[in-house]
Amino acid sequence: MRQTAFLLPLLLCASQFLPAADPQLMNMVPPDAKVIAGVNVDQAASSPFGQYVLGLLPSDPNFQQFVSVSGFDPRHDIHEILVAAVGPEKPASHLFLARGTFNVDRLLSLAPKPHPLSEQNYNGTRIFSAPGKDGMVFAFPDSNTAVAGDLASVKASLDRRSQTNSIDATLAARVSVLSSTLDAWAISTLPFSAMPRMPSGPNSKSVVSSELLAKIQQTSGGIKFGDQVHLIGEATTGDAKDATALGDVIRFVAMMIQNQAPPEAAPVTALIKNLQVVAEGTTVRMDLAIAENQIESLIAAGKQRVKPVI
Repeated sequence: MRQTAFLLPLLLCASQFLPAADPQLMNMVPPDAKVIAGVNVDQAASSPFGQYVLGLLPSDPNFQQFVSVSGFDPRHDIHEILVAAVGPEKPASHLFLARGTFNVDRLLSLAPKPHPLSEQNYNGTRIFSAPGKDGMVFAFPDSNTAVAGDLASVKASLDRRSQTNSIDATLAARVSVLSSTLDAWAISTLPFSAMPRMPSGPNSKSVVSSELLAKIQQTSGGIKFGDQVHLIGEATTGDAKDATALGDVIRFVAMMIQNQAPPEAAPVTALIKNLQVVAEGTTVRMDLAIAENQIESLIAAGKQRVKPVI
């Protein structure tokens, strides 16, 4: 199974032939963004597993009526999604961007009548907000673009539409690689120490040293659909010694999960055997390959367990 550890380098070589994140959406990303994530919906949906996932989505009469009235089917009319955040010091500055086909007037006609949307015009673009949405607003600068976030972030993103993307050059290059090789991806240039902490008590224990985690300077990863579905992750540390130690800890945690999981979790824990962890320089790369039919079997088994008894 070691060949899976080299999937990411192979994907990087192929990235020049695949579409990267939409340039106009990237122009709208805040220049000081520290976290960016995206989904290439078209690319994902074109794979057999993507088609399988789409087939799991509900298609009841209410949904079909929504599609008929709005002229908008999210299964086919959303092509790409981007999410960007500045960092934990500005929790409200999250920006949601989408490329697709939006019949704006028909979509707006579905707004609840007792609580109509508030509207303002900003340099020719209509910005909408709804009561009780914690300051979130949304806008459609054209029929193929949607943006949502707090008012200041949305206005700033509209101003950047005609400008060249100005995020950090290293981050921009990394986004280009990830978005052109993976179907869904995320990257954070925040050091691990700056990320929100999980609550812990005096008796809590962890096999991962907090000092080691604090040395993680950048993380990224995502998923690639195919006959083999790959979950890929990377963590960059300060030096090669820390990367080696982190890789050893990840392998140890994977082994613990396999050895200590309850019997009913055996189908899931068996998949962890495929996890490949490689430390190269200051970077730790992880690749978990799972056959598409195995995932479908797990999903089917899960649906069967929760199936209501009539």
